[in-house]
Amino acid sequence: MSSTVWLIFTFTLVQMSFPVSSTFIDENCGKVKEENLFQNITTKTIRKLKEENESQNITEKIVGGEKAKILENPWMVVLSWNGEFVCGGTLINNRYVLTAAHCMVNGTELVARLGVYDRSKELQCWNLNRTCLRSVEYAVEAIHIPASYKKRSLGDDIGLLRLDRMVVYMDHIRPICILADNRKKTLLDAISQFKASGWGDNGVDTKTDLLLQVDLLRTDWAICSKIFWGDNQTIDNEKENTKICGVGKMSANGRGDSCNGDSGGPIGTHIWINGGTRYTQLGVVSYGTSDCSGKGVYTNVMHYANWIKKTVDEADIKVLLPKKDLLDEACYDNFIRSDPYPWLATVYLYRFVLSYGALISKKFVMTTATFLPDSAPLEVGFAEGATYHVKAVNKHPDFKDLAADDIALLELADFVQYAAHISPICLPSTTAEAEVFRKKNRRLLKATAVNSDFSSNVEMPTHSQCVRYANVSSNQICTRVEFLGLSSGSPLVTTIVTGSQMGHSLVGLASYEGEDGNLTVYTSVDSYMPWILGLVNKTA
Repeated sequence: MSSTVWLIFTFTLVQMSFPVSSTFIDENCGKVKEENLFQNITTKTIRKLKEENESQNITEKIVGGEKAKILENPWMVVLSWNGEFVCGGTLINNRYVLTAAHCMVNGTELVARLGVYDRSKELQCWNLNRTCLRSVEYAVEAIHIPASYKKRSLGDDIGLLRLDRMVVYMDHIRPICILADNRKKTLLDAISQFKASGWGDNGVDTKTDLLLQVDLLRTDWAICSKIFWGDNQTIDNEKENTKICGVGKMSANGRGDSCNGDSGGPIGTHIWINGGTRYTQLGVVSYGTSDCSGKGVYTNVMHYANWIKKTVDEADIKVLLPKKDLLDEACYDNFIRSDPYPWLATVYLYRFVLSYGALISKKFVMTTATFLPDSAPLEVGFAEGATYHVKAVNKHPDFKDLAADDIALLELADFVQYAAHISPICLPSTTAEAEVFRKKNRRLLKATAVNSDFSSNVEMPTHSQCVRYANVSSNQICTRVEFLGLSSGSPLVTTIVTGSQMGHSLVGLASYEGEDGNLTVYTSVDSYMPWILGLVNKTA
């Protein structure tokens, strides 16, 4: 078996324009894969199609804008009610659409249509109608609007639509990038140019059927403040950090602008990250002047990044169990914690990081066995600097190397004091409940990979697919995602919910990296529950 072993104290990520901890709501975002669509077409034909796409003289405009290229914006969403176009939106992962809150007055009666370029047609065709892709409609299952949304002043004008089923990504249906950490807001705030996309009014009081886009420039908030709010200092102050003031870039057609009907759509640009470009959303079209004369206000997406991530994480991946026998019921999250992953543990040897893991009870931390010495003085650290000495290292008796059985339990010398920032992860306490967990975990399509600096939703191939990708055993699982670096013992988790109670359950521990770097092999925790429960109950 060929694999890459992690040595954490020498581990580095590929250089990128943002710090290592920057991640997206969906790691498959912001990329257009024309090569897959045109794989059966000759290079000469591809060149001809692209030239045709750029040379057609389309007069419809957002207002001073231009026709977007087909497949250039596969994240765009058409929102309608009773068959009438309402707003635009963007697909941000395989279940959620981001739009403006004022677009959601019809709530779950809205219909989201994905894979649209020409909204007058169900089939999106080109190349003399020889190549076609079908748009797909989704019902809206739930809506999420910030409690602070102000309808009259359009404060906090942002919202999420949960679709009624999972979206299957194709070349004309893919998510846009949303940075998942609002601490990166100052970095994106420095970007001065971006594009708005939509099907709104084109300057002659008609909405366009073709997707259009326009170049915009970020300008000082005082300009928008004076136009829209005058001397109302209260409203002015509350908007300055949550909005972007944009002005259309001057062209031969005049100054461009977003307009009526473009609401809810994106403003965005390409950013350089992990050695490639990703199209990233900066704002949501909120409001502008009545004559669409070149100045508009956009909800600043990065101000709401934590709210977006929390909403998606809490409702997107859930293992619903009617009754649970849990190892430690303190794993239920009945209040808002100061740390989203209060069970995350770091294993140290003489202050060097050996691995990561998860707190499973007041006395035990679970991690991988690979880097653990048998008798050296280990310590385990949690949030806010809390540190505990390790009393005993319990490697699985069949462990030899990271090829299999790469799991260990660390017994702590003292009981962990639970707090808002320290609490255990959920695991079953009986063999019967462990079997329920195992069956649920085997059906997971996605889970959350967690490290000390970041977390990310990752795809979970079936075991048969994992066997094709790497030489995995029946006690291992794998995940596949681009541009994600993890460390030994990094937990793979999902969400469990019973009524109002919520917590994370431990699915796996990162063991090694596959050959192509996009595959991570995990030790499947539920495969070892009899051994885990035997050790924990023995010391209880």
